Amino acid sequence: MGLTGATCGAFSGAVMALGLVDGPAGNPEEFVRAMVPVQTLRQGFEEKMGTISCRELVKVDLTKPEVFEEYINSDVPKNICVPAVDTAYKLVMRIIKNKE
Repeated sequence: MGLTGATCGAFSGAVMALGLVDGPAGNPEEFVRAMVPVQTLRQGFEEKMGTISCRELVKVDLTKPEVFEEYINSDVPKNICVPAVDTAYKLVMRIIKNKE
């Protein structure tokens, strides 16, 4: 997210999408209930991608401008980031569908 190398942006976006579906938690029970789909998402994402860590996924330190330029001109976005977005999307859609 934001070239920090922390949590993968695709994963973070997927968590936000689930939050839009579940809405804000008004009490501790609703909070715990809202975390179940996030845990499912994380498990599925890690099974497919291996980690939710951007730095571990792309294998570079994106906080360095010279490294970012190399990264953006490499095959990494196509081979890692696009599949991460696809994985996150498919998992979210499956989770939402199973809630209906």
